[in-house]
Amino acid sequence: MDPSILRNVARPEDRRVRRKTIRDVFAGKNFYCLEWADCRADGSSCIVRVDTLPLRDTQGEIIMGICACNDISEQKRNEELLIRAAQEWRVPFDAMVDSVSIIDTICRIKRSNKTTTQMFGLTFGDLIHRSYYEIFHGTRSPIKNCPFQTMLTSRTSESGEFYLDNLKGWASITVDPILDAHFGIVGAVHIVRDITERKQLQKQLLQSEKMFTLGQLISGVAHELNNPMTGILGFSQLLMTSQDLPRQAQQYLSKINREAERTRGILQNLLTFARQRKPEKRMVRLNEIVNRTLELRAYEMNVSTIEVVRKFDPKIPPLLADGHQLQQVFLNIIINAEQAVLPSHDGGRLTTALHLSQHNIRARRPHYCCE
Repeated sequence: MDPSILRNVARPEDRRVRRKTIRDVFAGKNFYCLEWADCRADGSSCIVRVDTLPLRDTQGEIIMGICACNDISEQKRNEELLIRAAQEWRVPFDAMVDSVSIIDTICRIKRSNKTTTQMFGLTFGDLIHRSYYEIFHGTRSPIKNCPFQTMLTSRTSESGEFYLDNLKGWASITVDPILDAHFGIVGAVHIVRDITERKQLQKQLLQSEKMFTLGQLISGVAHELNNPMTGILGFSQLLMTSQDLPRQAQQYLSKINREAERTRGILQNLLTFARQRKPEKRMVRLNEIVNRTLELRAYEMNVSTIEVVRKFDPKIPPLLADGHQLQQVFLNIIINAEQAVLPSHDGGRLTTALHLSQHNIRARRPHYCCE
């Protein structure tokens, strides 16, 4: 081996490494793909790949070492550029809020971003080379209407919304094909977006629309019933003024009049509750609002054998508030109390209490006790 391989070595540690390599070669060792910093004939620096091995004579004695050097400076620069590009690509890839994965044509995950591991509670090792349907859908085979399988046939972007058991929520899945130079599918970009919150908002919006429609229906029905009820009240009061009716008939008319008055009160309550209005503050009495709200649930609680106990403090002063909004709040509380009573009791008691704070005269929020 030509000792000149030490000539262009600037750093002492590199010179020591090369001397040791020479000694090891003459001791019978082979070395492949060593990388050394060196200099060209024009003095410019370079990186060389070195393969060394001992050369033996016919008796097996080492007589010299052979060293093959190859300038790989350009290759190393290209590798560094690729590494830098991969690192720059990885940063935005991991910063995406959606789960993004690269999947090959036989359904295996080849690469995933950080969001995927966080979304499904897995590591990169858990994901790589596993089938996408096993990771995302928790199944042993592709699901029905799977966007990935559809994409393999259509060769275009496919998407759909699915409930993912592994995610415990809804997800929007989009799959875009990756094509080679001959427009053949070599894989796909698989994007999973968590839309559980959006689904819940849509459900709430749909429920609000149903409640709005129901309110209009209740308002219309209440108006229609209010007219004949007015007639019943009017004629029953006229008949009650007649002096020639038997006593028993008078009692029947009195009962009809009382029930008609109660029915009209319920209808007025429904109209007040269902009527669409702008928020408006005025002086209201909490006792009256809560009492009207209880009347709205009187039939349901009677059927469920729930006894209603009212404990209203008569000294509660009027408040400046929106009575309609307060009634909606109280109605929700009362319904929650009913639902708490029914599963554990055959009937029960709903105690509604309104009282003043001991610290000031401001009315406190009603307190409901379920017994």
